[in-house]
Amino acid sequence: MSITTLKSRESIMESLSDLHKEARGYRSREDYSQFTLEELNDFYEELLEEAEESVEQERKLAEESLSIWNARMQKYMIDFNIDLKTAIRWEMQAEEDYGFYSHDIGYYLFNNGISELDAHEIKQKIAA
Repeated sequence: MSITTLKSRESIMESLSDLHKEARGYRSREDYSQFTLEELNDFYEELLEEAEESVEQERKLAEESLSIWNARMQKYMIDFNIDLKTAIRWEMQAEEDYGFYSHDIGYYLFNNGISELDAHEIKQKIAA
């Protein structure tokens, strides 16, 4: 998408700020008002590519984290003949010894690299 389709220079600069945050994790302090429209467009395209790469990298990391976590839970469930809810509870309690204990399952799943969507599904499974 070319930014030349946007209505105003101000909205272009706002979009660049948002995209910069998405791509690089922080808002730039760059003074975009000094950029030509062509420079703005080139910078926008560069940031868009970086943001897409960042999203893909996060997706892969979340997928890998979920796979590792699932394997660990499966091992607990098989080795100790327990259900998923018990396996999670045991692991959360074990983390207490290391000062990481929290009664919040969302926090526990987040710390294990589980995406919000996957965490929601896991919470639904153990609530049933």
